[in-house]
Amino acid sequence: MSNRRVKTVGYDDGDLDYDDAYEEEFDEGQEEVSAEDKEHLRLGTIEVRQSLGPAHQATDQEIQDKLWDTYYDIAKTVSYIKSKHDAGNLVTVRLNDMQTNINPSQHLQNLHNPSVS
Repeated sequence: MSNRRVKTVGYDDGDLDYDDAYEEEFDEGQEEVSAEDKEHLRLGTIEVRQSLGPAHQATDQEIQDKLWDTYYDIAKTVSYIKSKHDAGNLVTVRLNDMQTNINPSQHLQNLHNPSVS
């Protein structure tokens, strides 16, 4: 048997209609991208792409989302995208005083089975 207590709360019909007022208030406060912001995003995207170079394939949406989050800070956006894309690509491992680039899953497999490498 459960020891939970249930309390009956009486609500008036007006108490339950708060969702409509909240949604209207929220819709009014949503950010719309102004023409000036669109231009900042367009120019920022071009500058970020130039800084990244052809080695980093990021979508315009990814770049613009990060530009928006960082208030159009090009350096932070470039740094974020580079770190995000580089993290999954290659792991550099020092083996016998040589640096070798290998696939991360291959590296994990070699750690578990050292005789295989």
